[in-house]
This record gives sequence, C-alpha cells and structure tokens, in this order.
Amino acid sequence: MLYKAIPKASDIFHKEEKRAWCYDSYMRDKNWEMWQDTDKLNISEIARLVTFLKQWYMQFYPSSPDAQLRLLNAIRVAAPYMKLLKAETLLTIDFQYPKCVT
Repeated sequence: MLYKAIPKASDIFHKEEKRAWCYDSYMRDKNWEMWQDTDKLNISEIARLVTFLKQWYMQFYPSSPDAQLRLLNAIRVAAPYMKLLKAETLLTIDFQYPKCVT
C-alpha cells in the first residue's frame, strides 16, 4: 500500500520544496535514452546534470569540463552495478546473496 503515498509525497514535495522547479525542469529536459545505455551518454547530458545539481545545492560539484568528464567516466563504471538494482526494492533485494556483475 506504500504506492498510495507517492502522489501525496509528491504534492508535499512540490508545495514545500522551494527548489522543486529545478528538479522538474531537469526531469523534463533529461535525455532518458542516453541514461538507458551509458555508452551513449555524452558530455552535454552530464553538463545538464551538473547544472541541475548546482541549482539544487550550489557547492555540490565542480563544473569544469575536466570534472564533468570524470563524472561521466564514474557513471559509466557504476552503470553495470546500478542495472543490477533496477528491478529491486528494499523489500525484494537479497543482501545476503547479492547479484554479481558479469
């Protein structure tokens, strides 16, 4: 029944969080296809992410081209591990016998 709380939580977030506009803007403009296959992810999409993060929290991350390239590489390294979690929830994941990246 937790799914019923999602719309209410979203309404509270948009009502109470002053920075909700930058989240909405990022999610609307995000290139979802690139994030499905991180090999296709490019530096302009990373720049969009960094802009969002800096709007959300100004001291989050350096925005230099070198920092953006390092972030892109870190995302590509982490992607196989994140894909293992795609269909999992805290209720379904088996922490005792985790899945392995092949």
